[in-house]
Amino acid sequence: MKVLNINKTNILHDFKRLSNIWDSTENITLQLDIKQSETKTVVRALTSYLPNDLAYSIMSEIAENEKLDDDLMQLIFEKGDKGCKIAICLHEDLPQELKERCVQSADIDIKEHYMQGNVNNVEQV
Repeated sequence: MKVLNINKTNILHDFKRLSNIWDSTENITLQLDIKQSETKTVVRALTSYLPNDLAYSIMSEIAENEKLDDDLMQLIFEKGDKGCKIAICLHEDLPQELKERCVQSADIDIKEHYMQGNVNNVEQV
């Protein structure tokens, strides 16, 4: 399996080439090397490439990080694809607005993942 190494520098300066590799390679995985302090810059840069499969995949990986601030979770949820939304809805520390959006989602998968990841918090919405 091929590994596509992703960091802030190559997202900001070489994204098109990375995206072409991602799109043209069948058996490929991501290896993120993005520091916590770089996540906002990276996500904002990725949103400028949307819609793009690689951008969505990177955002989804970032969304799985439990140490995201509320604004970044909101941005990923708003701009991201279904995988991004599911990754955000699995967080246990969601702000109230995102909890409501997860519970009220028209997409059953998003709603179910929220319920699954937040069994103890469902009554609070």
